[in-house]
Amino acid sequence: MIRTLRELMRARWSWGAVLLLLAIQAWVEMRGGYLAVADLYERWGLSPDAWRQGHYVSLITYAFLHDSFTHVICNGLMLLFLGARLESWLGGKRLLWLWLGGILAGGCIHLWMSGSSEAVLVGASGAAMALLLCFTTLSPQSRFFLLPLSAGNVGLGVLISSLILMLLDPHAPIALFAGWGKAITARLGDDMFRIGHACHFGGALFGYLFAKWMLRRPVTLEELRENRRRRENAEQGT
Repeated sequence: MIRTLRELMRARWSWGAVLLLLAIQAWVEMRGGYLAVADLYERWGLSPDAWRQGHYVSLITYAFLHDSFTHVICNGLMLLFLGARLESWLGGKRLLWLWLGGILAGGCIHLWMSGSSEAVLVGASGAAMALLLCFTTLSPQSRFFLLPLSAGNVGLGVLISSLILMLLDPHAPIALFAGWGKAITARLGDDMFRIGHACHFGGALFGYLFAKWMLRRPVTLEELRENRRRRENAEQGT
């Protein structure tokens, strides 16, 4: 518990990202909610239509917009708690690359799998999923609070379930799977497909590959201790 609190107190990059997302959402809510600034969401959110119109920066900006405080808080908690742990392991710059990669990968997979859908994607879920899979891959034996499962199994489950739900989306371009998704929607409704599963899968896949790249050479305990000592000394000196 003490170690977790120390990591949270020192996680400047993670706190900065979460506070920025909260500030943007607070501004949206003060303007009357996302429906009151729909033009902003259509321009800076990610959709095939925005992409065709040349709004290429939306491949990044979509992650800074959310449709509600509940949405931003869910993503923010993952970015903060997972980000604090990873920031203590990897440092701020590598964490930034992990965030950016998750956002871009999630956005690209979403565009690729959009099919007939013109729905606007918003939210930092791609980055959150990248952090989750990076953590579960780097520390597969860790335990998640209240879950009697190892982190490695949780990560594998998230990756596989996101892939399946992405393929079953009724708007997806793969006709066979989309047909099964339409049959599911006819029986159970479309609530489960209102979530950006393609974005989740893209971010999760990037996080997994990023962690595997980090593990390409075994890291010794002494190296980890030395890296942490340097970061702590640098933080104390600022």
